[in-house]
Amino acid sequence: MEVNKLNNKKILFVTTKYFEYYKDMETVLRDKGASVTTFIDDPYQKYNAEFLSLRAGRKLKPWVIRKYEQGILKKIKGQDFDYIFFVRGSALLSHSFLSALKALYPQTPFLLYEWDSINNFNYLPFTHYFDSVLTFDYKDSTDHRFHYLPLFALMHFFETKDKPMSERKIDFTILGYGRKHRLITGTEIVRQCEAQQRSYLFKLYEPWVWFFVSNFLAEKLSFVKKVMRWSNNFKGITFVSIPKNKWKEILADTRIVVDLPHPAQTGLTIRTFEALASGCHLWTTNVNIKNESFYNPENITIFDAEQFVLPPVPEDNKQSFSGFSLSSWIDNIFKTVK
Repeated sequence: MEVNKLNNKKILFVTTKYFEYYKDMETVLRDKGASVTTFIDDPYQKYNAEFLSLRAGRKLKPWVIRKYEQGILKKIKGQDFDYIFFVRGSALLSHSFLSALKALYPQTPFLLYEWDSINNFNYLPFTHYFDSVLTFDYKDSTDHRFHYLPLFALMHFFETKDKPMSERKIDFTILGYGRKHRLITGTEIVRQCEAQQRSYLFKLYEPWVWFFVSNFLAEKLSFVKKVMRWSNNFKGITFVSIPKNKWKEILADTRIVVDLPHPAQTGLTIRTFEALASGCHLWTTNVNIKNESFYNPENITIFDAEQFVLPPVPEDNKQSFSGFSLSSWIDNIFKTVK
């Protein structure tokens, strides 16, 4: 990358709020000398997002999005930007907003990094607004000729990479959003752990309002039966997300991290890089990891969620993943435009 390419550059940064990684991105961009104006791609932050997803609130969503877009355009009016940078665009990936931005900044490079697969979120109708499109999904990159760029690990995860397995107390850690496939596979891993007296941490996060609506109101069972089913089948569900600093502590004490990505997703999760950067062994259902330059079966095991047995305690992970820092990730994104 050119030296100081971002120095004294002004960046309009539109990004997801996901676990507040955007704050770390802002810090790195500013460390590289850029001035950053950030807007979160969350028009619903002043509203109840769960309500807006229900039938009664859906009619309000276009109005909420339009009002949020107009507010951003009003705030940036008269400002100059050297780059327009979107990360994981969703609600603000709209023809109305992007065409308005293009009209204001016709000569400014537009960059999009997509943190989701097209199978989950079809952003293809909006890619023509961007000078450079990057994705974490290898299949999407080859199918549509986008730049392929895997995710990253924050620097504090690298601090424990040399901690020996013998000093780690948790054999298996399973964390993520509450999805059916994770609950089923995670529950079986827990069953095997308990049978073998192996230690584990099993937590799946789901917002309590959405969990209540989807599991208690959506089915015609008696309330008592639903409570009994929940207590038996949803022991791993938590309504409080784990902050990044706590996640770092968990990884520092974990031998094997279990990665259970969405079945329709071929891109590598950020959990992949955080686990490997922290010196953990990775146990994943994502077969696409075999295509990566860093793939090493001594540190990474691909398993079948339908049929598996727990592996023994792994050897220490001595492989370096320094090339997957957030700073390198940002450099690689801005390399794709002049």
